[in-house]
Amino acid sequence: MVFYARRRDAFTVKPDPELMQTWVKFGASQGLADMGWLDGGFFRKTKWASQPRRAGEYKPRQRWDHAISLAVLASPEDPAAVHISERLPADNFMSDTVMDQAVKWIKDCLEGRHPGCVYSGKPLLPTRVIDVGLDAYSNVRLHISSPEKRGDYVALSYCWGGPQPVTTNTDNIIQFSGTEGIPISALPQTLQDAVLITRRQGFRYLWVDALCIIQDSWEDKALEIQKMGTIYRQATLTIAAASSRSATQGFLRSFAPEHMASVPSCTVPLHKDKGTVVLAVAKVKPEGHLLEPLRMRGWCFQESILSQRLVIFSKFELRLHCRAQNRKILNLGNFIGEDEPNQLYSLGIRHVKELESKKATEGEYWMDAEYLDRMWVNMLGDFTSRGLTDKNDRLHAVQGVANIISWSGHLRKDMDNRYLAGTWMACLPQQLLWSRSNIPTLSPDGEYKKRMPSETRSDRAPSWSWGCLDCPIVFHSLSRLEYEGSFSVVDGVDARQPMLDVECEVVGYAVRRVN
Repeated sequence: MVFYARRRDAFTVKPDPELMQTWVKFGASQGLADMGWLDGGFFRKTKWASQPRRAGEYKPRQRWDHAISLAVLASPEDPAAVHISERLPADNFMSDTVMDQAVKWIKDCLEGRHPGCVYSGKPLLPTRVIDVGLDAYSNVRLHISSPEKRGDYVALSYCWGGPQPVTTNTDNIIQFSGTEGIPISALPQTLQDAVLITRRQGFRYLWVDALCIIQDSWEDKALEIQKMGTIYRQATLTIAAASSRSATQGFLRSFAPEHMASVPSCTVPLHKDKGTVVLAVAKVKPEGHLLEPLRMRGWCFQESILSQRLVIFSKFELRLHCRAQNRKILNLGNFIGEDEPNQLYSLGIRHVKELESKKATEGEYWMDAEYLDRMWVNMLGDFTSRGLTDKNDRLHAVQGVANIISWSGHLRKDMDNRYLAGTWMACLPQQLLWSRSNIPTLSPDGEYKKRMPSETRSDRAPSWSWGCLDCPIVFHSLSRLEYEGSFSVVDGVDARQPMLDVECEVVGYAVRRVN
């Protein structure tokens, strides 16, 4: 519920700066329009309209130029917090109140108090993890896991922002894994913050790609990159440093003064022992607030989709997300509105929920080629709009999602379920109908400048695969095209043979505008 207060029209009421008229609004935001009930009538406001319209009206009956939106807030420890999701503004992620709530939420999830979210016990540890130790002032150490070693661990999802000041390589791996370890002060700020959060949440191990993969070993990188989907899938918790543009920036810092500007407020006691709420002037999040730096990074696409539990450190809030719950426990300013984690982080999260729901209701091997094609194309629309520092990671950065689809008992057994170079054999020729989009690629590592798409094809993927281009891709629907033809898959041929120069003669064509 949102309260709207508005000064009366000076032409109908004697001007009085203290005279206010209060309206009560009930409503919801869906797609491109807000629908609701306000002051005795239903209204509709599209995203591009400056004023809302009442049902049946062509023009707005009232001007809302001076409307004030009041947020209903509650402190975490107040009894009203059970019913009021918005929190009082704060500027400190690491307060005991906030961290204690996060610890309790994670504990509740792991102990089965979040229906629909299953913790299957301690996972196998990755090849290497960072041992953050038990002492808050001790160095961290690179722990080399023994085979079949199990333990809870935290994974970090973050933007590199360029070359890393500290990485594991063949020269320092013995030092990093020895008793001396790595001084905390030597780590970039984002990694220092991740160590701090890992310790505060009661975990011993942290996985960070820059330190847990030998960066100057081609063999080790190739092996560990193939495991990254599983690493995030099995992590007990994933820290998403959504607001940080680089590893040196950190994500626990204080934010700009304009985000924390003081606003008028008043305290309102609720009935009997129901607690107390605060009414405060609510601020609208600035345009483009969903484009957090992490939202622009290609690798974070699958990291967000595959993670079982997310702690998202946004520019505006701290949000906790698992398969069953989506909860905000910190409000950095009086910004209102419930942004779903798929908006803050990745659009693909909703697909994972739908996959699990379908499997639970329809059983295993339920997904047909039509559903697979629609889901995969939607996912690639999000993924290909993101940037990658290393262009050769184009296909690697989505491989983990493909593995989950292949190995989790979703695909029907009577289909050709092979996955090759970013496409599914069961969905050919539909997934060959792609073209380069003219939308600029979001720059990697959180830079807000946009880069125009490249037209140069790479030999890292076949020319028929979208993976050969470094730009957003748009897929075209067969339902809107008339065609005749057939195709066949040639087996027994190694696609990695040297490329041939082929000339073709166009014998006919048709030009049709499709969008």
